[in-house]
Amino acid sequence: MKIFTAIIGYCLANRFLTLALSVIVACFGAYSTSQLPVDILPNLDKSITTVVAEAPGLAPEEIEKTVAIPIENALAGLNGVKRIRSANTPSLSLINIEFGWNADSYKMRQLVQERLQTIQSSLPDGVTTTIAPIASVMGEIIVMSLGSKNPRITPIELRTLADYTVSRRLSSIAGVSQILSTGGGVKQYKIIPDTQKMAAYGITFDDVCQAAKNAQSNTGGGIVNKNGTEVAIRNIGRSADIKDIADAVVKTVGGKSVLIKDVAETKIDKAVLRGDSAVDGREGIVLTLTKQPDTDTLKITKDVENAIAEISKNLPDGVELKIVYRQDEFINSAIDNVETAIRDGAIMVFIILLVFLFNIRTTLITITAIPVSFAITMIYFYATGSSINTMTLGGLAVAVGMLVDDAIVDVENVHRRLRENAFAKKRRRPLAVILDACVEIRASIFYATAIIVIVFLPTLGLAGMEGKMFRPLAEAVVVSMAASFLVALTLVPVLCSLMLKKVSARAAGEPLVSSAIKFFAERVLILPSIRFPYAALFAAAMLTASAFALLPIMGRDFIPPLNEGSSLVILQLSPDSSIERSKEIAAIAERSLAHIPEIKSVARKIGRAEGDDHAEPVNIVKLNLEFEKSERPHSDVIEDVRKALENVRGISFSIGQPMAHRLDYMLSGVQSQIAVKIFGPDLRILELKAQELAKLIAPLKGAVDVNVEKQTPTKQIKIIPDRQKLKLYGIQIGKLNDTLRDALGGVA
Repeated sequence: MKIFTAIIGYCLANRFLTLALSVIVACFGAYSTSQLPVDILPNLDKSITTVVAEAPGLAPEEIEKTVAIPIENALAGLNGVKRIRSANTPSLSLINIEFGWNADSYKMRQLVQERLQTIQSSLPDGVTTTIAPIASVMGEIIVMSLGSKNPRITPIELRTLADYTVSRRLSSIAGVSQILSTGGGVKQYKIIPDTQKMAAYGITFDDVCQAAKNAQSNTGGGIVNKNGTEVAIRNIGRSADIKDIADAVVKTVGGKSVLIKDVAETKIDKAVLRGDSAVDGREGIVLTLTKQPDTDTLKITKDVENAIAEISKNLPDGVELKIVYRQDEFINSAIDNVETAIRDGAIMVFIILLVFLFNIRTTLITITAIPVSFAITMIYFYATGSSINTMTLGGLAVAVGMLVDDAIVDVENVHRRLRENAFAKKRRRPLAVILDACVEIRASIFYATAIIVIVFLPTLGLAGMEGKMFRPLAEAVVVSMAASFLVALTLVPVLCSLMLKKVSARAAGEPLVSSAIKFFAERVLILPSIRFPYAALFAAAMLTASAFALLPIMGRDFIPPLNEGSSLVILQLSPDSSIERSKEIAAIAERSLAHIPEIKSVARKIGRAEGDDHAEPVNIVKLNLEFEKSERPHSDVIEDVRKALENVRGISFSIGQPMAHRLDYMLSGVQSQIAVKIFGPDLRILELKAQELAKLIAPLKGAVDVNVEKQTPTKQIKIIPDRQKLKLYGIQIGKLNDTLRDALGGVA
């Protein structure tokens, strides 16, 4: 322990330098705290790459066989792949490739992209593959609604406003990963051929397609020199006017130009909907903002609020853009609760120290260890790129009572030795007494701190989700405890030398509270235990056995249930439900929830937004419920929601919370805390077995919202070619497919 003696001696010899350095550390700690990103939980982002494969016109069976499986086989051999999941819906396949927790997401995306390029030629014609943007698992931080009270503004115009004005402005904010718009319908120029008129003029589908393409193309004519000046030549053929497209020439028949409008209907309409939305029962656009990993949710939310205020000034009359869900409210509430716990704990520590030490100076010296230790901890978080979240603050809340242990032992021993020095016939210099007093108990302080640190060290070795979640808490405790030891080694002796060196014999009396507790401990606890050792050992053994006996009946959960201030209700209709049917059922469900006074707003999303990396079919409806503050328990409000939805026929539902659902989906691939998967070749038998299992699970204590995710095939119109007749007429199957696709207008 000679090194400790040397450090203490150096600090006492350079007291003002030590104080100056401590002030600098405290200030830099405050600065580091202001620069740390704030989030609700630690970074739980796993390296997941999502491949989005668009396959227009293909059914799920063809997509699985010709798109999903080839991509899975190509990517399965990548180094570090832990799991591959795919979801296939009409015209779309989503393949999720999960890597290890410590994998480099950017490197993995590059490797996936390289593999996709090698198999692109083997995929069916028209299939395009892209990689979804990198986003945080808890990244859906804001949900906005764009609605209009002006009847002249159509849903299509709202969607155009959302895509080309709102989304582009919000996407420019640093830290935003993606803006997804749902509802309204994407504006589209439609040409609907009339096959009878086309046959009369001898015009094919290819002729109409080529005419429409030529009517919407700009070309360059190069550069010419004119009087010593270069002049660019441009052919401006592109037009946004639907009439210009309708007037385009398809073919000349009998000296007469046949226009597109002569053989087809042209109009502006919305593209085929695979998703829709509404807010508070009124049709509108729902925009979901996803943030990038390792970004400050509070800062992004503030920037988004400023951008919304800026955008709103230029919106048409009657159009309103507002936030219907914001994660920062829950973050602020959770952080405030933990900060309040830390503050109250520090105040209680101060009061207890004052009562037991009965000396304001010793109390102030001891309590100084808390802010300085916290400052050192925040500097560590800043240097390692950590964030302020409930886990790091929870670790500080756990440590707040232990941070003063090292300092209080130091201060108490210094105070006692200075009192003894005041009684001594030959008094020593106060600095020498303080040095000896601090060195005297340094080994005990070191061992006590080391034991606490060692207890938390195994937590630092946790891997996977557990490590991501609980390692920041352990780091906060370990670093703050090490910081408190450093403070007790350096700053506390200096403060003692400045504030306690004038301790006199009058301070020799022990505080009354300490004397009373010592008397009680001696007479009631220590002496009886020494007199009856076997009885004391038996009592301790019984208490230990009782504690272990309670473990099997205690509930277990990964993290405690969180009250996010909002709920996510997922309605599941029969697999063959259309988007119109889903809208009708969703409206009925919303009217059933209208009588619950705590519900502030309801944002509805049906199916999948364009570009979304979740393959939600149109029979899935998500209701995001925002609640008002209420005196009623949140569990009672949720029970009212459950009872209201039980009266809606034709649905199964589950009630959860947005962030909890995201965690569940990352862990199991389904948005549920517990998921049971049944495998087999026959979907009909699988569904029967799933229904039987659901009936067994539903009566179990604590089980709610037990649903079966149906995989029943949807209705299909199948065209099976007669190969003999095709051979008779000399028609190729590929040509037949082109004809069918053209006849259906290429509708997916």
